[in-house]
Amino acid sequence: MYFSGQHGVMEISTASGTPVKVGRLKNWSYSTQQQTLDTTSLQDTDATLLNGLRTASGQASLLYYSETVSNVERVGGPLIKTGNNSFDSDSYGANAQPELCKIRLAVDGGGAIGIYAYVTSFSMTCSVGEVVSADVSFQVHGAPFEWSF
Repeated sequence: MYFSGQHGVMEISTASGTPVKVGRLKNWSYSTQQQTLDTTSLQDTDATLLNGLRTASGQASLLYYSETVSNVERVGGPLIKTGNNSFDSDSYGANAQPELCKIRLAVDGGGAIGIYAYVTSFSMTCSVGEVVSADVSFQVHGAPFEWSF
């Protein structure tokens, strides 16, 4: 069976919650990298390496879709926090810290990867003649808790 973009699924929740499907997803991507540490010494004739830190990140694009909680609010909420809007307050502009999220990226009927991540970027686009869309980027925190591709 072949899979296409129409089979893509993204689920998101707080770190302790159960991920909920994000409706009307345009795309998602996930990328992981492995650093290497050079262990070559002066008498060696060939380079030797050890595995170093592994990092991962990803992004998703979604179409604004109205649900009980909109998919835009669900995805942007962990990063965007409202603050004290009283101009005469000492805490003006101070707002809550971004939240660690549980994200599950999947291919409906196929595999999935589950991660903990921080949303690092969120942008919305509203253009004449197009559906309102939002883009989100995230940086993975720790190792995946699920890998089943």
